[in-house]
Amino acid sequence: MSVKRPMYGGFDGDTLGELMSVKKSKTSITPSTDDRYLLYIDMLGFSDLVRKKGHVEKLYRIIDSLNVHEHDAFRTIVFSDTILVYNRLPATTPGNRQYLVMYLCEFAQDLFLRILPLDLHFRAYLRHGQFIHNEMKNVEAFYGKTLVDSYEAEHGIQCCGLFIDNALLSDCDIFQTTPYDMKCQFVHLMQRLDDISADHFTYPVDSIFIAPQGIEWNLAECFLYLRNIHTHMHNTSLSPRIRGKYAATWQMIRARHRRLLDHLEAHDFNANAVSKMNWTKAVKRAREVYLGPEPK
Repeated sequence: MSVKRPMYGGFDGDTLGELMSVKKSKTSITPSTDDRYLLYIDMLGFSDLVRKKGHVEKLYRIIDSLNVHEHDAFRTIVFSDTILVYNRLPATTPGNRQYLVMYLCEFAQDLFLRILPLDLHFRAYLRHGQFIHNEMKNVEAFYGKTLVDSYEAEHGIQCCGLFIDNALLSDCDIFQTTPYDMKCQFVHLMQRLDDISADHFTYPVDSIFIAPQGIEWNLAECFLYLRNIHTHMHNTSLSPRIRGKYAATWQMIRARHRRLLDHLEAHDFNANAVSKMNWTKAVKRAREVYLGPEPK
């Protein structure tokens, strides 16, 4: 059974204003400009995925049905294990910049949730600068300083998840972040953890904090992700370098949700240790894979 998952933020795109005035066209490429917000996504473990029959096809079906393709203000480029998303029109106001950063983070969040049941992971970098995408006679050309800088920055990060360049922090007003190094910060994509993660909470929390809002569905996904990360960082069959990436991811999330993660770890990620309620359906759905509409 496949279940389509909404993004946490719940934005439908209507508030993008003039950014949404661009007509969708599969052949028209926006003229080159320096004013681009670029989301650079590197799918991790792609080589191993290629060796598993049918797995790459599943991943591409997921990518092909992501929410980003429904937004006319953005373009998406996919090649091999890399996904690029950028804005088609320049951001001319502070509000435009905030919306662009918010939506680009939500696009990464959408991918994060869709590949979670497959235990797939990515490392992504969000920054601003020169990015050119032109349609030539026989090929599409895409290049620019921010593409090179994003590639180098992303490959230098030994961690999973989304990272945002410090220069964009003033426009990141929806997603919480934690400093990673001197240049960027880790973006917390599991926003629902904030609803049950605070110093005043004592676990298990009363179900009134969860059930009335129906957030057990999102929390079950978060708990599954945390279990996967915890399993991989202790898997001695993996190389120390790969285990270190998962451990670094755990620590980034723990920096914001220390008490919750410590409690989950101590109780083998049992959702009932967080709140005593019926988690059966939510836990089941968290493991279901939605590949998108069936190919025609």
